[in-house]
Amino acid sequence: MPGEDIRIANNVRQVLGRHYIKPRSVRIMVGRGSVRIIGKLERTEAKADHPIDETYVQKLKKEIRRIKGVKIVAISVPEGEKKPQEEKKPEEEEKPST
Repeated sequence: MPGEDIRIANNVRQVLGRHYIKPRSVRIMVGRGSVRIIGKLERTEAKADHPIDETYVQKLKKEIRRIKGVKIVAISVPEGEKKPQEEKKPEEEEKPST
């Protein structure tokens, strides 16, 4: 891993730390500016009551992309860990009263 990739990986770890993500629950791989985070995104006890949803994952990706030298960011969660997305219910049509 060239020095640039090591620097990027360290910066990614700092970002995850600022967001109270357990460092041992994920694996960070960097190659030529491409960042891949594999594993379960778990919060430390300090922020355990704040869930990590898809919106939060997008926020993390955006922050990681701002690191100098980062071109691509991918976060892979194991299949068993993915939460099913809630389906939006169609709005009920109002019926005129008779």
